[in-house]
Amino acid sequence: MKTVFKPLLAATVLSLSMASVAMAKSSHEHKTHHCKQKEAHVYHHKDMLLPHRPSFLKGIDLTETQKDQLFELRHSEIPKMRAQIKERHQLKKELMQLSENYSEANAKTIADKLASIERDAVLARAHHHQQVFSILTPTQRKQATENIENIKKHDEAKTAYENAS
Repeated sequence: MKTVFKPLLAATVLSLSMASVAMAKSSHEHKTHHCKQKEAHVYHHKDMLLPHRPSFLKGIDLTETQKDQLFELRHSEIPKMRAQIKERHQLKKELMQLSENYSEANAKTIADKLASIERDAVLARAHHHQQVFSILTPTQRKQATENIENIKKHDEAKTAYENAS
């Protein structure tokens, strides 16, 4: 009995440790696969509040005046973004609390407010990109457009990779 138990125990421990190593490696590969390009990495973390230079401006030489204009533009929008995030968070909290005392009318009101906040955020991003492009020269705009296309291709490849796994 003792001769069977020890090899069985060793095999079990070995198989469990190998499985955990394989899972850790798989998780690490997933995290690093789509972010091998440094300039695309920041683009994947859109919900970060830290003001940063848009990834589509990577590799574009900006004048000091342009850098200052972009800095002012980014920092002027942060208070609005924070207010929207706080309001969205509060509304989602209220929506979760509705599960205790559900009311269709209240749920629709909260959903409409959330939709309005999301619409405003999308419009603000579009307006921000328009303002950024207005700061650039025609040559810089062309390069930025090419960078955006490369980012889209990268995102599509990332999505295909995630859907395949």
